[in-house]
Amino acid sequence: MNTPQYSICAAWLARAYRCQKQEFTREQSSEHIRYKFFLGDMPFYQLYVNKIDCVILEQNIFGGTNLSPKMSDRERNKFTTRIGYPVMLDEDGETLQRWTGQAWSMEPTFAEFVFADLSLFKLFLNRNQVGILWERV
Repeated sequence: MNTPQYSICAAWLARAYRCQKQEFTREQSSEHIRYKFFLGDMPFYQLYVNKIDCVILEQNIFGGTNLSPKMSDRERNKFTTRIGYPVMLDEDGETLQRWTGQAWSMEPTFAEFVFADLSLFKLFLNRNQVGILWERV
């Protein structure tokens, strides 16, 4: 069963890259989704989400290094440039719930995130807007 936070991540990835013209591969299992982008034959960038953490890891993978789910967090994080946290806007239109990787936290007001790297959209499982809030590592 997909959790709301995993569904938000998966939907954001699908929406963001549905019209992508550059070469990329999409790898999916019951436990993860990975989009890997190439420069010629060399992979240089990937977006990765797994069901355990339910956050999107944006990673630069110079030199063709393949980042495996079996790598330790420390190894994987040295390639990570941003982390995308799923968010849900409450019915009041001002309160934002953000997935921390372990639980949903209530953020004080949506207005604080106006200038943040935040993209909201409608998702079939929720009447309110959802999205991804990006933070640099």
